[in-house]
Amino acid sequence: MTEEPTDTEQPALPNRQVPFSEAFKEFIPQGWAPYPEELPAELPAAGPAALRRRAIAEAFAGERLVIPAGAFKVRANDTDYRFRPHSAFAWLTGLGGDREPDAVLVLEPTDTGHEA
Repeated sequence: MTEEPTDTEQPALPNRQVPFSEAFKEFIPQGWAPYPEELPAELPAAGPAALRRRAIAEAFAGERLVIPAGAFKVRANDTDYRFRPHSAFAWLTGLGGDREPDAVLVLEPTDTGHEA
């Protein structure tokens, strides 16, 4: 028989999770720096990567293309290798290892080609 928690009791949570206090939930969203209004500078590889995406879009007209960057690879149980994106992702985006793992480039078909 399971008893319902009273107002002063914390509900039982799986996996030893501890519920967050109201003070903690109020504290977390405070003190963040303002989000920048301006876009970052265009990377030097952006121009050539756009030309490559256009060529791939012509070769696969009308098809949705999904190109993953890849993820961290485990080296020794709890240590990851340094992130390196898949070569196809880097070639089509111009983004390298200084970017986030698990990113995905999606080329969505349109009437005029593809939208990245």
